[in-house]
Amino acid sequence: MIQTMSVFDGHKATSQVVNRRLTAPLDRRVFVVAGALFLLLIALSGLYGFHRDELYFLDCARHLQASYVDQPVFTPLLARISLWLFGVSLPGLRLWPSLAGAATVVLGALIAREFGGGSRAQIFAAVGVATAPAVLGADHIFGPTAFDLLTWSALAFFVARIGRAGDLRLWIPAGAVLGLGLANKHSIGFFALALFIGALASGGRRLVFNRWTAAGVVLAQLFTIPDLRWQAGHGWATIAMTRALAQENGGLGNALSFIPSQIFMATPFLIWMWIAGLRLLWRSDNPLWRSFAWSYGLLFIFFTATSGAKPYYIAGTYVVLLAAGTVRAERSKAVIFTLDYGEAGAINELGRQDGLPEAVSGHNTDWWWGPGKQDATTVVAVMPGPMDGTDFGSYLKKFFSNVEVAATISNHAHLANQEAGGHVYICRDPVSELGKLWPQLRQYS
Repeated sequence: MIQTMSVFDGHKATSQVVNRRLTAPLDRRVFVVAGALFLLLIALSGLYGFHRDELYFLDCARHLQASYVDQPVFTPLLARISLWLFGVSLPGLRLWPSLAGAATVVLGALIAREFGGGSRAQIFAAVGVATAPAVLGADHIFGPTAFDLLTWSALAFFVARIGRAGDLRLWIPAGAVLGLGLANKHSIGFFALALFIGALASGGRRLVFNRWTAAGVVLAQLFTIPDLRWQAGHGWATIAMTRALAQENGGLGNALSFIPSQIFMATPFLIWMWIAGLRLLWRSDNPLWRSFAWSYGLLFIFFTATSGAKPYYIAGTYVVLLAAGTVRAERSKAVIFTLDYGEAGAINELGRQDGLPEAVSGHNTDWWWGPGKQDATTVVAVMPGPMDGTDFGSYLKKFFSNVEVAATISNHAHLANQEAGGHVYICRDPVSELGKLWPQLRQYS
């Protein structure tokens, strides 16, 4: 029995644990993508005049208070800092959304990493986020939407990480991110609520009903105290404003325009990628990962009905869907490789009913059946226990630049057989195409 295997998420595995396995290192090229977006936004920041909202935020900054009719204090506070540092400067004001855009790109890659993505998935996620029209548009001007995308992505990162690692203490920093997001724009509260509902619907009650989640919620609420006090003293002006916006932006006509507009939240030619990500998350047996699919559906319905004229209200969800889609694409180029024909036979005959992909092996006749996917970029290698050797990690590193232990093999009878004590390795970045490496993986014994 493999105690920690669910590498091919979306397929049921013969056991459970790979959600807690080590993640691939963050590829440094992700920062190159983020830096390129930052430089592009800065280069374009002064080529056109102020947006009317930017002038309003500067005015709000000169009348700094606990909250406002149409947004909490974070954006005006940042505008005040900008005035202090740069004066009335368009590039100075737009420095902040440019930084937020670069950070959102890095978070997209980090989310892909939490879902099990290697270098390729991380880079593709970064590029997908950096080229998304919603990101380019929001981060070109100074306003709450730029920081809303950032906080949605940061909250999603912590939720994805809790789902992978099971460390419930991470609800504390997640609560801080949620609180900061609520101090910027209230919409992140709907995202958090949708994730909560999705986690419950996916069987994750234990993950969201615990002292750490409660502490995170309390921490998030502390950020809202200035806003609530101001609202209470000003007739709950934001509620009245929200009703007015719902009347203005709702209705059947706006709802019908909301749906096709979603094609342009991410780069249109990547629509297949975020749909694949949505499918991957929906089929996941990880409650917190599946909650992302639930949240997308719930928010899509809610904002279609109430704010159809504002299609970017759910733009933050596409960072997660793109990240998951890149992982799905990477896994489509993954194979299971075993050292001996017995392990391959066990996976192919006993794992078939659980939806596991076909395993290949370099052992005896199995080698002649080929590597399965000649251009595979990720290999899940099943290696036997110490009875047949002890340093299979070093053996695999001759063929792959990145080799990690993901699972340990055992059996319910605790017998010391050939597989007992062996490991499952995640091997990424082959030194050459798997088809070219295949002759070196042959063994007759």
